[in-house]
Amino acid sequence: MDKAFITVTPDTGQNNGTLSVNVDKNENYVSRHATFKVEGRGITKTFEVIQEGLPAPTPIIRVGFDFTQSYYNTTINESSGFIDWTTNCLLPAVTTNETGEISVGNLKNFSDFIDIDNSLRIDSISINTDKTGIANIHNWTFNRAQSSYDIKNDTLVLTQDVYYEIVEYIRTMLQTASGVFTIRVMNTNTRKLLELTIFIDYQA
Repeated sequence: MDKAFITVTPDTGQNNGTLSVNVDKNENYVSRHATFKVEGRGITKTFEVIQEGLPAPTPIIRVGFDFTQSYYNTTINESSGFIDWTTNCLLPAVTTNETGEISVGNLKNFSDFIDIDNSLRIDSISINTDKTGIANIHNWTFNRAQSSYDIKNDTLVLTQDVYYEIVEYIRTMLQTASGVFTIRVMNTNTRKLLELTIFIDYQA
């Protein structure tokens, strides 16, 4: 029996027997599931097969703090021209990174979704310091000249001087363990967007 991504053999049998379940490789970043039934002598059993997706690619996000080791429950989804990467923040794993710059690294990990070249720029940053409404949302937008992508080091750096302003909002969210911030990366040529969102609301 072939169903979705699983193959169950044999299709039929009698008395005692063994079923073999083969599963196709999941080459997506989203988990999937399928069910099949086994019937005999008036009894029906339903079995569910759950297959995890590939691990979501991870960026290096530095905004006065380094969140690289803090990612928890990371997911990635793609729609037309838009890639949505989200993660929770494991607060004890966040480290200080007072470099004086805002940057996103490891972007080559996202080459399946967006062209990685000199056309990359940080399009915008959005911060909500409590997630309870719109009153505490702060937005910054940037043009192409305000970012610089270092191909060798695979790092996109924001050159606009808003570092200390943004870092203070991040610091507040870390202290209150509440908030969310999003960095949007755009390929200026293709107009494709990679949206990186960290929820600061999880603590082990």
